[in-house]
Amino acid sequence: MRIAIISVILGLLTQFLFSQSFTNTYLLPYFSFTNYDNAFQKEYAVTGGVYGYYGYGIYGYGLKHSFEGDASFTNIHYGNLKQEFNRHQFRTRSFNVNQADVSLIYTNYQLTNVQWRAGVHTIFSEDSLTNNGFIIFSGLKRYRTNYYNAAIDVYGSFYRDYSPGLKVLQITGTFGFNFGNYFTYGSFYAETKGFYI
Repeated sequence: MRIAIISVILGLLTQFLFSQSFTNTYLLPYFSFTNYDNAFQKEYAVTGGVYGYYGYGIYGYGLKHSFEGDASFTNIHYGNLKQEFNRHQFRTRSFNVNQADVSLIYTNYQLTNVQWRAGVHTIFSEDSLTNNGFIIFSGLKRYRTNYYNAAIDVYGSFYRDYSPGLKVLQITGTFGFNFGNYFTYGSFYAETKGFYI
């Protein structure tokens, strides 16, 4: 299956600098079209949304807190499907599935070379299996700029419309490091991830 994605991204950026504090505020509307070429029944999807970011810190000391939010709406089109069963042919009707997603994330940078984050993601969909999906997550990352980073993230997913309900726990570990010499033959970054579900 070949998936073609056309995305149009527009960005608005404002930055304020005053007294001993600073804030960065970003607002990013986006739009994407996905064509599912040769898929079983799914034909295309259209997504539009807006991403927002607010970062706060002390001037000269770096970022201390950030808040992120994303709200999007997706329309997925399923086309007609011709099938044969016991020598009888029938065709399914085309239909659309609409879905709205909302995410909120808080990240704290106050500890030296450490950041931790927590957030929530909710799903409102016409697909009964994912409707009212609720995901909470948190993570801790230790890093040294241009040397290494190590992180662990924990996700809890809850789908109430499943019978009797579906709960999923996921733990993700990440380790990455820089190597090479930027001034001679180049600097490189390698990363590995492990997943437990």
